[in-house]
Amino acid sequence: MLKTNTRPLSSILASKPPKPKTALVFFDCGLVARHTLTEDNGRLAFGAPTVLSERAVRKLGRSLAAHRKRGAASAEETPSLIQRTVLIESDDRIAWLHDAQVRRTWFKGHALNVPHPRLLFIWHARSLSVFAVKARTVSLDTPLYHAPYWNTGEEGAFCLGSAPLPGQLRPAAIPDAEAAFFDAQFTHRNGDHSVLAQGDDSTTGLFAFWRSLDGQRQFPRQQLVRAGLRLKEAL
Repeated sequence: MLKTNTRPLSSILASKPPKPKTALVFFDCGLVARHTLTEDNGRLAFGAPTVLSERAVRKLGRSLAAHRKRGAASAEETPSLIQRTVLIESDDRIAWLHDAQVRRTWFKGHALNVPHPRLLFIWHARSLSVFAVKARTVSLDTPLYHAPYWNTGEEGAFCLGSAPLPGQLRPAAIPDAEAAFFDAQFTHRNGDHSVLAQGDDSTTGLFAFWRSLDGQRQFPRQQLVRAGLRLKEAL
């Protein structure tokens, strides 16, 4: 029979005061860094930071969500450290807003740490559509914009290629559905629609545009191009 420690937490802390070993620092750009802690003349000192990968951050989110739900039969939540707003959840689709943030993305084999605009994701069982959103608050009449990426068609459909979507359509799998997009290898244009308001948005020009954003903090929203749809039409 498995035995567990049933001593109250206060008793454990009194008998052996805990010593912090690691600290996590969350940045407003979406990055998470891990620091080893040491003592220096009775004070805690931070060691050199190690930036967590996107996968590690998702794993951390899942661990925190599991910790919150341990021992309780509660409904599943979206395990995430990223701000999202779920707009629709049904048997055949989930739609959510993903706030603008900086994250690493692959363009033609080059890893760029770039700012992304606010995005609307619409996930059907076997397809994913993506649009950009300028508005800070949305309504059914909010206009949508073309997602300024390769592999994304005029109607927002994202060419998944070999990137798999999760097997089950559920809010808890939203981070993995996003990973199919952000971790993809963006390689080519889909369609003839314009994705940049100014400048060259050919395959070469679009790569130059994203490369110019490497290391920046904010996506230039003035470059977004209207998709001719409103939120209610896309949903």
